[in-house]
Amino acid sequence: MAVNETQPNPNIFVIPDHHKNSLIDYAVKGGLLLLLLWGGKKFYNQWKTNQQEKMAADDPATQQAIKLRTALEGVGTDEKTIFETAKEITNWQAVTTA
Repeated sequence: MAVNETQPNPNIFVIPDHHKNSLIDYAVKGGLLLLLLWGGKKFYNQWKTNQQEKMAADDPATQQAIKLRTALEGVGTDEKTIFETAKEITNWQAVTTA
């Protein structure tokens, strides 16, 4: 049985040259867009952290919230710090918001 040269082989997927260049362009542009979004998110998170640190210097509710979160993080809880901080809190709503 001879192969018919007029019909293409259905098992072969061929991308024309003019489409290869556009696929590479789209891949590069997509990669750059993802890199830009990742960098923007990282910059925003750092900016947000800096703003919160500035707020913590002036606001006792934020300082108390940071103490509570630090006491709860890690392997175990630091109950002594939690109870000491809880005694200092006068505005629970502000600490919860912070």
